[in-house]
Amino acid sequence: MQWTLSTNVSLGLARSLQELEGAQDDLDRVVAGKSMNIEGLVEDEVILAVPMVPRHEICSLHES
Repeated sequence: MQWTLSTNVSLGLARSLQELEGAQDDLDRVVAGKSMNIEGLVEDEVILAVPMVPRHEICSLHES
């Protein structure tokens, strides 16, 4: 099954865990460092964007 991923994510960068925990807005944040695993961040966001039960648009649910 082919499925097109479309997502829009904004991540804020925090200097410390205290700054991350003390944020007063709804922006998702990560603690930034000199060496960051960007691939892992992207992978996590892709996993979160995938529906739990993907299905074809032409499929319908049959209730019994």
